[in-house]
Amino acid sequence: MSLAAAEVARDFCPTVYVDTESDSFWWVHPTPRKEPLQASFTVEDFFKLHGQPWHPASPPSPAEQIVALALAANFKGLESLLRYLKKRADGDVFTPRSPSSMEMVFLKKCEDATLIEQTTGQGSSLSWNMKKARFFRQNDWLECLAFAACQEAGFDDVQWKIPVSGTETDLDVAATRGPLMLICSCKSGKFNNSHLDELDAQARLVGGLFCKKAVVLTEAIAFRRRRDRHAVKQARAALESRAKTLRIQPFYWTDYADLGRKMKALLSTGRR
Repeated sequence: MSLAAAEVARDFCPTVYVDTESDSFWWVHPTPRKEPLQASFTVEDFFKLHGQPWHPASPPSPAEQIVALALAANFKGLESLLRYLKKRADGDVFTPRSPSSMEMVFLKKCEDATLIEQTTGQGSSLSWNMKKARFFRQNDWLECLAFAACQEAGFDDVQWKIPVSGTETDLDVAATRGPLMLICSCKSGKFNNSHLDELDAQARLVGGLFCKKAVVLTEAIAFRRRRDRHAVKQARAALESRAKTLRIQPFYWTDYADLGRKMKALLSTGRR
């Protein structure tokens, strides 16, 4: 269409600019005005709009989400118990050595979620049977945390463990708020920059160029080195340099307790 034809069309057709950053749209012609954008999309909508099949996993149970949120609220104090549980396999009977009151409360939440089951121990010691080792050994607990944080933050729709055609790994967590989508990659073990590239590739396939991206990890270096502040600062700087290029927001263990609010801020007005 020529410029002249476009100008003629403006005289007869309304002109609208959609502003997803502020959840509004602007009537440019014939009378300039701004109105709120009343649109809400599900994660499934985004997948289907991008030609992706839709086969999400069942959501984590409310009890599993409580376990994940308990870890988030007290990660520093519970991390050693988490490392201990990661070494157990389904069917293992275990007896943690002198668990603290905080750890006992956490183990009870794990029982309520049927992740472990209390058994009769020798003498007065308490023993448990591991029922769902994957929750601790894989990324499940961290993915569950991201899922629960998005739920608590009031996102319109939250899904996890979604296969993505064209990539080898599932999408860990995806959430929508209004017309925008946030996708999260969760890494509780060793992390390197190739994971950022993998997340960016997934984001383009399921959400296009404008969806928000976050990576939720324990730390930029091995968690046992967290007391080496200089090493942590250097590792985070290297990771965040690459993440900034790909427009990915990293969240670390220090963000866990407030993860929902920070996820929501990523999709809010004025978000980066």
